[in-house]
Amino acid sequence: MPDLRAESWDMWSPSQWTVQRNRDRNQEEIMFMDEIINAGGCAGMCVDLTLFPLDTIKTRLQSQQGFYKTGGFRGIYAGVPSAAIGSFPNAAAFFVTYESTKSFFAGYTASSLAPITHMLAASLGEIIRATDDPLFSHQLAK
Repeated sequence: MPDLRAESWDMWSPSQWTVQRNRDRNQEEIMFMDEIINAGGCAGMCVDLTLFPLDTIKTRLQSQQGFYKTGGFRGIYAGVPSAAIGSFPNAAAFFVTYESTKSFFAGYTASSLAPITHMLAASLGEIIRATDDPLFSHQLAK
């Protein structure tokens, strides 16, 4: 952004100021997308790091062989690193789609339609996330 002090006005014509302001805005959007990708990916990893062991315990509790015969509490973190690394791109894709859809429709919809915008954004995010999921892609290939 240009220096807006009185002595600097002669350096900036209005067209240069607009171009500079637009460059700054685009840079902010790029940094914003970067933040969404990182935050979404980290959120997905945190969910997997937290819930993966709980899901393993639940699966073992539901086993017909019994909890202790299927391993009990031993090895409940086995497979967590690969699941966490795999969830990063899926969660990042969801959040990028969600935030992009919300910002796209923000200028076109009334504030009373905000819940519908959020539902549409979440639905599109889930579609993108699911098509990026290897299990879902395998089912589509059949």
